[in-house]
Amino acid sequence: MKVLNQSLNMLFSLLRIGLGISWFHEGLFKLQAKFDISGLVPSVVNNVDSPMWYKTFMEHVVGSNVAVFNVLIPWGELLVGLGLIIGILTVPALIAGIFMGINYWLAEMIYLSSAVSGRLYISINA
Repeated sequence: MKVLNQSLNMLFSLLRIGLGISWFHEGLFKLQAKFDISGLVPSVVNNVDSPMWYKTFMEHVVGSNVAVFNVLIPWGELLVGLGLIIGILTVPALIAGIFMGINYWLAEMIYLSSAVSGRLYISINA
């Protein structure tokens, strides 16, 4: 039983660190690329798949506060990644990561793409 618990702890730690690296990478990329959400707002508002309440949120809350969200999104991803990699404040980092993931899903900004090596990667584009 002890070996099983240790194996599961190791597995979940590797999963946590892997997810953390992914979030950290996306946040760092957005910071270096001078992320700007202003082009995404009209895309989500005119999108047919996002729920109407989310379109309203994007138009009135995000659209009115673009400068705030231009800082929150990349830094949020970076901090979620650091929390998961280091293992500090893991539960808040997981909750924030799930919240951001749901927002990307509602905005229709999650794409599956195939890499050159043939592996499947999930790219979160916001």
